[in-house]
Amino acid sequence: MKNIVVLFLQITIVFLIVTSNVVAGGNHAGETRKKPHKVFSPTLLHTEKENVNSIKGKLLNTLYIDDYEVSVKVVDVKESVPDGGSHNILVNIIRDDRIQRSAVVIVDILFPDNTRKSKELMNLGDWYLAGYDLGQTGKHQLKISFKNKNGSGHSADLVYP
Repeated sequence: MKNIVVLFLQITIVFLIVTSNVVAGGNHAGETRKKPHKVFSPTLLHTEKENVNSIKGKLLNTLYIDDYEVSVKVVDVKESVPDGGSHNILVNIIRDDRIQRSAVVIVDILFPDNTRKSKELMNLGDWYLAGYDLGQTGKHQLKISFKNKNGSGHSADLVYP
């Protein structure tokens, strides 16, 4: 019985050593891998721009605000979010073929019953997102506003649906 316990401990120690190297970015021999450098590439930029189409949902509009290309998508989530909210609003901002990931984005909605709700969208990498209940019948007026990292503000209006 003592031999089984010792063998189990040895196997556990070897497993921990191997997995700690893999998690730390090394290979099984203990060598570390260098992260590849990001290289400017028109292909990379083209791929980033294609990511706008990777999120499923209704593309409400692509707006051109000053020097920015702003894509707004509405995703119906009422079946997947049972505790409230019917839609997610996603915003993607591109300038000079580069996704802007450090903006502050706010969506203000005027609902068909003349109530208003404003939210700051959370950053999810290439997209900014917030959930809203857009279940009321009628037109919802959306004001998309954002500030870039130097503080200049931009906005545009749209209607859903």
